[in-house]
Amino acid sequence: PSDGWVWQKQGRLFAEDPPELMPNEGDYAPTIVTGDDGVGYRVYFARRSSASFSIYTTTSTDGVSWSDPVAIADLEGDSSPAALRGQDGKIQMWFGSGPLDYAESSDGTTFMNRQDGILRPSEIGGFASLSMIYPEVRPDPSGSGYRIWITGFDGMSYKIGQGSSPDGIDWTVGTDIVFEADGEGFDSKSVAQPEVHRGGETG
Repeated sequence: PSDGWVWQKQGRLFAEDPPELMPNEGDYAPTIVTGDDGVGYRVYFARRSSASFSIYTTTSTDGVSWSDPVAIADLEGDSSPAALRGQDGKIQMWFGSGPLDYAESSDGTTFMNRQDGILRPSEIGGFASLSMIYPEVRPDPSGSGYRIWITGFDGMSYKIGQGSSPDGIDWTVGTDIVFEADGEGFDSKSVAQPEVHRGGETG
């Protein structure tokens, strides 16, 4: 779009859904990074089949034609990925539903240095007292550390809060709400799944 508000569909990423998927199953929570060797794009997303989850990846040189999705073996059973590619080319990924986990990859498909439970609902309370999902992680604008926006569930509705970390592992998330339902319109019940991008030099 020209203004970022009015969008036009451009077609499907993949030609067909996996034939074994049933209603209410499929792909969701995509996160995108630059492609391997700085060429094109790499997308990670969660795929739900029955009650199981897995994280998949696909690549594209032009953003239009995409490779067949490949399951990330090291992240089988995981969901809701948020990925960043560092200046060294390494991919950092935060993921999970409930507690937040972390892993790293040098080639985009093999993940190591996994650390489970780096952030738990019990450490946050408030808007995320029961669960949290859909992390969105970005480098801190100060040039040091990271910022996170995350969807929390308190037993009543989903809300979005934020936090910070010096290293991407040790997080501090406050109980203040960034976004919550306003009682009217399409988001009158809950808000969730943030996507954050810096606009201009300071936005």
